[in-house]
Formats: sequence, C-alpha cells, structure tokens
Amino acid sequence: MLVIKRNNSFMINNVTIERPCEMTRNRIIITANEFYKIMADETFVGDTVLSDLHIHEYSDTCALTGAHISDLTFKNIVLHGVQLCHSLLNNCSFFRCDFERCNLGFTELHYCELKSCDFKYADFTRTLFVGSHFNDCDMSQAKGLISQSEWIKNNLEATSNGYICYKSFNEYYSPPNSWHPIELGKYVEENVNTSRTSLCSYGVNIGTLDFAARSIQCIPVESDYNPVYECLIEFADLADVVVPFNTDGKFRAGRVKILRKIDREELAKAGESLGIKYYWRD
Repeated sequence: MLVIKRNNSFMINNVTIERPCEMTRNRIIITANEFYKIMADETFVGDTVLSDLHIHEYSDTCALTGAHISDLTFKNIVLHGVQLCHSLLNNCSFFRCDFERCNLGFTELHYCELKSCDFKYADFTRTLFVGSHFNDCDMSQAKGLISQSEWIKNNLEATSNGYICYKSFNEYYSPPNSWHPIELGKYVEENVNTSRTSLCSYGVNIGTLDFAARSIQCIPVESDYNPVYECLIEFADLADVVVPFNTDGKFRAGRVKILRKIDREELAKAGESLGIKYYWRD
C-alpha cells in the first residue's frame, strides 16, 4: 500500500484524504467513509494489499453498511465497532485484523480467508458463510452463532442410544466403496471437515426429516424414488458431529448407523407439513 503524506493531506494509493494524517500504534487513522472511498478506487487490482489502517468510529461509522468488497487483502486493519452489516465480502483475505464489536449481521462472506483475526463481541446474526475459512480467529462472546448442542437438542429426536437423523444415498455423489452394500444395521463412516463455516463438505452428510423431504423435492419428477434412511448417531459419536453456522437442516457426522428405510408415504406426510407435493413414477 502506497502512502504519501503532505502538510494538510495524505494519499493512500490514488485516494487523497484532505486533512492531516493521524496515527495510532503505527496505524493511520481514517474514517469508515474514507475507507470505503479507498476500497472503491478503480485502480485497485486483485493483489492489492491494504495494511496498517485504523478505521475510527466517527459519525460515518455506517458508511460500510451494504458495502461490496472483492479481491483485496487486508493486514493489520482495525475495524473495531464498524457497521459492516448487509455487506458482501468476496474472495478477500484478512490477516491479523480487528473486528471486535463489529456488526456483521446479514453480511455474506464468500470464499474469504481469515487468519488470526479478532471477532470478540462481534455480531454474526444471519451472517452467510460460503466457502470461507477461519484460522486461529478469536470469536469469544460473539453473537448470532448457533450452538451445536442446542441445535441438536431442538431439532433431532433423542432415543436411549443417541439421536435420529436421515440420509439418502446416490443423490448427488456416489458413496465410497466402503459403504457398500447399503443395508440396515450397517455403520457408515467418513472423516469430517470440522469447519462450521462450510455448509457442505466431506463427512457423512445427514439432516433432519424436514431437510430430507425438501431435498427429495429437488429430484426430477420422472425419477424413481431415491430411498431416505432413518439413521442413528450414537452418543459416543456426537463428538464428531459438525453443525454448520448456516445449516438449513443439513449437518455431518463421522459415523451413523442405518436403522430403516423411510417409505414414500411417510416422507410425503413430512413434506405436506412444508407444503411440498410429490409426483413419483410408479
């Protein structure tokens, strides 16, 4: 990042800030509105790096609400308390950035890499994570992130042996050879991606009955019925369960036991409660 300082102004890359340059802890202090102008500079290219800036909470702290930010790298940026809600961050990298008390509600993070960032007390209400990765980030006391244990208790049926879930096979991908043959009483196992910002990844992908009903609706009407199986997550296997932050009823586990096949009528009954109609070929 190119910074040119003058007596009564300074320039960051090609954007001129008409006031004296202020510093704190070796970072240049700018307002959220100035920060937005810098990012909107059309001369920025994909490998541009913004570093050592402190976005101060002035009256224009909402200037970044609804911002669209793409293909930039941020290092040592302080966004403490800034309103980033309803924004789109696409294909950006953040290293050692401070998002403490930042409002990220309803923001979309698409394919972003975030490493060693501070999200203490940040607001993630209805934040959408799409292919983004958080590495060594501090989310202590952050709001809006669902609790895995609470979600499991509120959405899955508990039995004396574990929790009931549902799975279909051969819907989008062929199952591993080790899972064949698919039969009742069998355990299916897989390594699990533990990242909760990944909605769909490797693991035994399973869901609630409502999710299974919605998923089968996506199968072409001329297709044969692809069976849905009721499965069991045993209590000992709960440690490997991953519930994504943006789950729509889908989650993943390391091991489940196949209990029984759900017939079409039972699935249709579950679908009717969601307003789903099925038209299967006999």
